[in-house]
Amino acid sequence: MNNNLDKSFEKCTPKDYEELLLVINEAFMKEEDNWFVKHLPHIFPEVEHATSKEIANNRILKIDNKIVGCIGIYPLELETAYQGSKVNLTVGGIGTVCILKDYRNKGLMSFMLKETIKMMYDEGYDISWLIGDRLRYKNYGWDYSGRTCKFEIEYRQLVKLVDDTEKDIHLATIQDIPMLSGLYDNYENRVSRSTDNWEINLERSNIAIKCCNDNSGKGYMIYEKENPKCILEIQGDSEHIESLLMKHMLDNELKQITVLHPYENSEVLSCLNRLASNLSINHCDQMNIINPEKLWDKLYPMIKEQCDKKNIDIANYEENDKRQLLEKIFAFDFFDRKDGDIRLEPINWWMSCIDKV
Repeated sequence: MNNNLDKSFEKCTPKDYEELLLVINEAFMKEEDNWFVKHLPHIFPEVEHATSKEIANNRILKIDNKIVGCIGIYPLELETAYQGSKVNLTVGGIGTVCILKDYRNKGLMSFMLKETIKMMYDEGYDISWLIGDRLRYKNYGWDYSGRTCKFEIEYRQLVKLVDDTEKDIHLATIQDIPMLSGLYDNYENRVSRSTDNWEINLERSNIAIKCCNDNSGKGYMIYEKENPKCILEIQGDSEHIESLLMKHMLDNELKQITVLHPYENSEVLSCLNRLASNLSINHCDQMNIINPEKLWDKLYPMIKEQCDKKNIDIANYEENDKRQLLEKIFAFDFFDRKDGDIRLEPINWWMSCIDKV
């Protein structure tokens, strides 16, 4: 990298926000104007409605006072279950990682990533999450973690397994938010969502939320409008889940769909498993431990209980030892473990595609 470049990496301010939106549109080669505001309003509000706090989530790289790159640190609160206990983790969701074409291959991306990790540590994040080139981001600490189930459901089999599908299924409205929120809380692992989050999701142009609610039960499902074959999120009782899936496949003339669900013990998982013709289990993107000491303190009671049962002494663990054990818990090294390695129960953390950045 040319260290003589007059560069800065800082939080975006309201005066830079409009320029930033133009830069990321160009960097990601979006043909539609203002693509990010239209498709990702949960992280890119319209200029006239964006708060200083929301804008500051975007960290911008300036060269000679011109924005040429960006990395977003979007704060998320992850509620996860571990060893029967609920643990809240602060997550720096990484998104909009980009450099304008003329400024690539100059070491600027590496500079931004290193600075971003320092910023997240200073701002108190436990972990960070992103989607991207594994071999690139692994160099900076991110790696595969968590587990997601992918159920393949075929219409020809579904009609044999499902009887009654006559439910009042409709597009969700603001009035349905209490029901949606209550059902969403059934996930053992999830990103915290406020009423405001739900309202923004209902207004998003790229997803659809269908739901049904009657005296016998309730349910909802979410899918991308441009890809109705993939169900991003589904919750409810078995009868209403079956009805939602059947009606969706009929309305969209689909022979097969994929349904995503976290790897966790639940009635929904059992229902999907019964309906599916195939199942695969994948990682839940990539995670980086930002503050090992802080994360260790949160998980220590559950770690110690397991280690005591195995007669493993962790009392004098140094920061590197703690980090390595935490990485095992988040299943970084699932395929690289050697005989004699400490094996603790993994955290099956999960994030819905709805919340991804």
